[in-house]
Amino acid sequence: MAGVRLPTPGERMDMDRKQTEARIAALRAERDATEAALSGARASARQALIDGRPAPKTAAMAERVELLDGAIADLTDRLAGIDDREARGARVKLIERAQAATEGRRALAAAVDAALADLGRAWEAYRDAVRSTVGGVIHAGGDQTPLARVALNGGPSDALAKALIAATGGMDMVRALGVETSNRPQHAVALAAAEDRVLRSLDAELLRVRATSPQRHVARDAIEQLKQMEREEN
Repeated sequence: MAGVRLPTPGERMDMDRKQTEARIAALRAERDATEAALSGARASARQALIDGRPAPKTAAMAERVELLDGAIADLTDRLAGIDDREARGARVKLIERAQAATEGRRALAAAVDAALADLGRAWEAYRDAVRSTVGGVIHAGGDQTPLARVALNGGPSDALAKALIAATGGMDMVRALGVETSNRPQHAVALAAAEDRVLRSLDAELLRVRATSPQRHVARDAIEQLKQMEREEN
């Protein structure tokens, strides 16, 4: 019928439980009453036999008690079955929620795996580039200090630790990786920022060379730019 909401499986199970519990309670009440009546009838029957009178019949009541016991036992088993179904249903829901959570975590884990693989490849490429070009920077008079911290010998890299702290904004990642470093967030320097420092030192070195140019306007412009760089640094 339109507009009538059918009960959900959970609601039907709850109804079955309540109906079963109510029926067990009613049968137990009847059994208690029948058992009491049977006890009285048996006492009367014994006395009747003693007195030589016809004894009241108790067989029907005894059979009723037996039937009631069987029905109560069956309904108790049914109630246990409802409990089992509820427990299985709750277990299924628990597992399904765990599965959904695991799927979500797996997607995040895959993202971490991909990021770590990209990091490994990018770091190797950068380290190799530093190894092959740091000599030119030194000969050109640039500031090689940021490059020396890259650790070209394959040991712990102070530059990478600082860059990791800078990229993540804290110490959680370096600690999770088991990296031992005395650096803290206030010491963090991105690799690109370190390279900016090298570039700036080379820019300054180039201006110093131009400042010695015999062309006065070239030398004048270079000197002015050097002064501007000094003002910005101070």
